[in-house]
Formats: sequence, structure tokens, C-alpha cells
Amino acid sequence: MKEKLKIKEKFQYKMDNFMAKGGLSIFISLLFLFCIMYFMMLTIRWSATYFVPDEVLSDINEQIWRVFLMMTDPGALENEDDSVLLQKILGAVTVFVGMVFFSSLVAFITTEFNDRIAMLRKGKSQVLERGHTIILGFNNRILEIVKELTLANEDEKGLAIVILAEKDKEEMDDFFRDNVSDLKSSRIVTRNGNTSSLLALRKMGVKQCKSVIVLNQAKPSDPRKKQLIGDARVLKSILSIATVVGEEKSPMVVCEFFSDKNRDLGLGIIPGKVIALQADYIMAKILVQTSRNPGLAFVYSDLVGYEGDELYFIPVPPKALGRTYSEIIWHYKRTMPLGVMLENGQNLWNPPLEYVLKENDQLIVIAESRSAIHYHDKPVVTPREFEYSGSVVREKVDSELIVGWSRKVQRLIDEYATYVIDGSRIDVIVSHATDSMNRQIQQIRKRYPYLSITLFEDDIHEKGVLEKYRPENYDNVILVTEETDDDTEEMDAGTIASLLELRNYFRDFEKRLNTKIHTQLITEVMDSRNAELIYGSGVRDFFIPDQFISKILTQVSQDYRINQAYNELFSAEGNEIYIKPISLYFKRFPVKYRFAECIAAAQKRNEVCLGVRISAHMFSHERHFGISLVPDKDQEFYFVRDDKMIVLALNTT
Repeated sequence: MKEKLKIKEKFQYKMDNFMAKGGLSIFISLLFLFCIMYFMMLTIRWSATYFVPDEVLSDINEQIWRVFLMMTDPGALENEDDSVLLQKILGAVTVFVGMVFFSSLVAFITTEFNDRIAMLRKGKSQVLERGHTIILGFNNRILEIVKELTLANEDEKGLAIVILAEKDKEEMDDFFRDNVSDLKSSRIVTRNGNTSSLLALRKMGVKQCKSVIVLNQAKPSDPRKKQLIGDARVLKSILSIATVVGEEKSPMVVCEFFSDKNRDLGLGIIPGKVIALQADYIMAKILVQTSRNPGLAFVYSDLVGYEGDELYFIPVPPKALGRTYSEIIWHYKRTMPLGVMLENGQNLWNPPLEYVLKENDQLIVIAESRSAIHYHDKPVVTPREFEYSGSVVREKVDSELIVGWSRKVQRLIDEYATYVIDGSRIDVIVSHATDSMNRQIQQIRKRYPYLSITLFEDDIHEKGVLEKYRPENYDNVILVTEETDDDTEEMDAGTIASLLELRNYFRDFEKRLNTKIHTQLITEVMDSRNAELIYGSGVRDFFIPDQFISKILTQVSQDYRINQAYNELFSAEGNEIYIKPISLYFKRFPVKYRFAECIAAAQKRNEVCLGVRISAHMFSHERHFGISLVPDKDQEFYFVRDDKMIVLALNTT
């Protein structure tokens, strides 16, 4: 008895384990039971004909078909009208058995199908893609990143953008359906899950992807504690990627950190495969360069991202090998070579004109798209004779006014210090000066004793305050968006209010003294929808940080070399992009020259010309504020003395 009990328990245990495996085991069990009951009813009905003969059911094939019909369709019972009473009773039993077991099988299949649909809606299924870009997280940058990726994938058919976030899949799908009108050749695949889950990352196909963008869930306006939590989650996601694919096979991981310490930790998780950006650091550099080069904001807006013109690294064309840098420039029509990436990975910007191109070099070019880059066997244009000016610009003492305070202010002053000369001054006005602000200003003064740095506590919205500081005497006024717990709309509202104060002051000043103020107003816009309002407030240069950083994140995810290129272009050391007076290049005005002559004139100053700015259009949004990057080399321009040339050069002189 005990032995039978043990056998029963073992059988029950094995059955429990088998059934616990899930849907397939349950389906097999139900199908097995259905088959058993089918053969059982077939045997009973066929045996009954032995005791009670029935001419209608004397054929075994007829019995096989009838039993199957009655077990799957109760309506088949009407076929028993000509059968004997016993067969009718057995037919009814067969229908009842079929209803129990076949209905259970159908109900299970229906339930499994519904569960499968529900799972797909929840975004839990596996992603079978290759060469795709994965985005981990969902924040205010994602829309701009997705739009940029659709432009980046335009030349490559069928590439997917896979998004994993702790957000409802249907909500994400609706968001992109409402906000992305043209996906071009791309596809958006959304999945719900933890961005640091090993199982979720495996399902995303992280081993087969091109790159991973890890979004920081914190915002620049968030408290420091929340930003550190956001950094910690980014670190956890990078560590999970390293665990899933290993360091050697890891795709490029592009992310954003708020803390220098966390950034260093992130870089060390997968050495050489993690690119970590810091928005404050980048924006401080950009704001400083823009303040010293009016109009540069629009050049960078065109350069960064895949809309407009952008940087590309391309192999040296076989027919260009052995030629000098000055020669190959004229073999491109709508493309401008800016430098060379050497075999050791070092970028040589604005190389000597006599530099000879080698087999392992890569050209760094600016072009509208990769497909637009075409090397012609013969020069597309030859520059004509022109009167070269040869003038130079002398460095001058700078005076800068910063209104507002955020963590960027210290970085702003650090950046200014690398550009300005002895005797320059930087003044900061805040509505409420804290002990922390005063300590930071004192530390900055010690680092840069040749600069005059002063912190003032005042509210520019109060009557007579602006008159006291005389902003018209500064070269630039930078309005810093203060970090608060408010949303971006309220933060921009404060910026716009300050801009209106300054605009009214400048208008009254110009009207009263009948003179023109040349002070530049520069700011950042948190919400891109306020860009036109900001421009209408008198600002001629502004940046949208979320949009700008999102574009950089996207470009770097598609080509990691872009990160080093931007680091060098945005740095005070080496070559940078400048907007210089055209009078430095040509002697007489007005004059008509082609872009080819602009390039040749820039070469005489050891510079690379990548565009022009026409002063007559500098306030026209439709004319891109007068900016024309990399036009056809034979395109003609009518220049006046107020026009500018956009060049890659070592300095402003």
C-alpha cells in the first residue's frame, strides 16, 4: 500500500512540475486528454455495434468521422436520427464529453492568445533587430533624439529605433504617433521594462545593436539630490549592459551625467566604449563662444544634428591619395574638408595647405548629408583674382555681464578666462547672493587674478537698477536660466521677463541719446516653443539646451568620433569656428565674389572658410539669419563691408 502511495506521489509531483512549465505543457495535457476521450468514445461506440447492430454505423470509417464531429461540434448530433437508440444515447454522451474537453482546449487557446496580445501591448516581447539604436529611458530629450535618428537613418533602409522605458507601451506609441509625423525609413519599437534589467536588455537585442543611448531621468532644473539619483540609474544601466555583452563586445554607450565623479565612474565601467556628456559643461563653452562671435549660435544649430549641414569622417578617396590638402578642396562642390584624422586617431584641424594625404587618413568634412559627399576627378572650380585685404583684428579688453545664477556660472567664468586678456572684467548680478555664491566667486578670483570679477546683489526688475549698472557699456549680457523646481515654461517666463526689462532699457537709451547700442544679448531657452518669443525680445543669439544636447547625443551614438571633434571645436585651445568681418579678407566694397574666392582669401590667413553671413538677412528667419554654410563653390555673393565670413581659425585676430 505504501509503495503504491509513493508511486502516486511521484506521479503527482512530476505532473505538477510538468504543468508548472506553462502554456505549452497545459496545451499538450489538454490535447492528450481530448485524444484519450476521443479514442475511448470511438471504442465504446464501435463495441456497441457488436451487441446492438446498426446498419448506418457498420463502417468503422463512418464511426471515426462521426465521433470526431460530435466531439468538436454539438450540432453533429442531428446525424444520429437514423441510428438505433443505444447509438443515439452514446452520441449524446460523446457530445457532452466533447463539450467538456474540446471546449477546454479552445478556451485555453483563446486565453493564451489574449494573454499574448496583452503581453505585446505591455511591451514585454523580444526584439529581433540588427544594427539598431537602443534608447534606455524616456525623458524630455527623447522626441528630439528620435527625430534626429530618423534623419540619420534616412540613407539606410529599415533600421529600427528601439526604446526601453518604465512607461506604458501604448502610451509611448501614442506619443510618437502624435509627435513624429514622418519616420522616413526608420521604425520605432517600444518596450516596457526596467532599463537595468539583464533579461530586458537581452530581449532588446543589445548584442546586435549599433549603439545605446542611456537617458538621465533627472533634469538640469532638478535638485542636486535628484540629479545624483539619475546619475546612479545611468551607472546601473551601463553596468547591466557590460554584464550582458561583456566589455570587449559592448556597443558604444552614450549617456549624460550631472556629476564629474559619476561621469568618471561611468567611463571606467566599459573603458573606451562609454561616451559621457555633461550638458552644463558643453553649454558653458557654447555660450562663451557665442558671446564673442555674434551669430555663432545659428552656425552651431546648423552644424549640430542631422538637419542642415553636419560633420562626417570619410576615407580619403583613392584618387586623392598623394595630393595636398589645398588641392583636394577644389574637387568637392558642396562639401568642405575641415581637417584630417590621422592614423593614430588624432584630429588635425585646418592642416597646412601642403599636407599630403595618406592611405590611412580620414577626411573630416562638413556636408549636407553623407550621400551628398562626392569627390570629382577634376577641380569643380578655380578661384579668380581678387584684392586681398590683409587686415588684422587686435585683441581688446572684454567686459561681460551675467544676470542670474546656476551651476553653469562657474563654468562660464572658467571658459571666459581662457579667452580674455589682462584687464577684462566679468560682473554677475543675482537677486539673492548666498554664502555659497560668494565662496565660489572668491575661489574664481584666486584662479584668475588678472580678471576683475564682482558679484552684485540686486533685482533688475526694480526701477533704476539697470541704470545703475549701465548694461550698454558691456560687450555682452548673458541671461542665465536659474535652476528652480518650476517647470520649463515657468523658467522661460522668468528669462523672458528679464529680456523685456533689458530690451525696454536699451530702446529708451537709444531713443534718448540717439545712438546705437552694440551690446549683445545671449540666453538659453528651456522650451523650444518659446524660441520665437525669445528672439522677439531682442536676443540675437540663443540656445535651446535640451534640443542642442539631444542632437549631440544622437550624432555621437551614430559615430563616436564626433564627440572628440566637438570637444576640440568647442575648446579654447586649437582651431575654433569664428565669424569674422569680411573686411579682413577683401579690400573694396561693395563687391561680388564667388564662394571659391572666399575660400582662397581665407587660405591666405591660414584659415578654412566654411560659409558666409550676409548682414542684410541677419534678422530674417526665412533666410536663416543670413547664415549660408558650405554653399556651392561657384555661388556668387554680393558683399558689403558689414558682411562676415565663417571660418575655422586659431584665434580672432
